[in-house]
Amino acid sequence: MASYEISPSSRKTDMSEEAALKADVSTALATASGFDASHIAVSVEQDEIVLTGLVATKADLASAIIVAETTASDHTVRNRIVVAQSVLDNLGEAV
Repeated sequence: MASYEISPSSRKTDMSEEAALKADVSTALATASGFDASHIAVSVEQDEIVLTGLVATKADLASAIIVAETTASDHTVRNRIVVAQSVLDNLGEAV
């Protein structure tokens, strides 16, 4: 059975590519107009862009996903963002 090792130099390249990708998406979100992305965090997990955090509306969520998908077009974007308005709506229904 053959074994494969990732060389430290290729691991550094992967990490720097991930850091650059994360920075690109974070910058694109921060400079996007029309919604507040200040509560969105970007990470890279197994070659996927992961968005976490909080936005005000479903429209803001859609905008954040579009910005991330456009910026990182070769990667899957995974959404873990919570929409504040949905949380408030659910609280109102529970009362």
